[in-house]
Amino acid sequence: MCADVQVWQNRSLEEVYPIVYFDALWSKVRDTGQVAKVAVYLALGITLAGHKEVLGIWAASTEEPSFGCMY
Repeated sequence: MCADVQVWQNRSLEEVYPIVYFDALWSKVRDTGQVAKVAVYLALGITLAGHKEVLGIWAASTEEPSFGCMY
């Protein structure tokens, strides 16, 4: 995993996000020569100061509530 990703994953978060958005989009990715559809989930928080902050990004092959890899 990229060092920048690890730094981002371990950053400190605000104690309160008054607004949090969750969304997903379907995308096609190439994995070992095969093209597969994956759902990419995004959690976006709005701070008390009104700034947008990406809280998490996940990718999964289904739109199930329990899904795989978090970035």
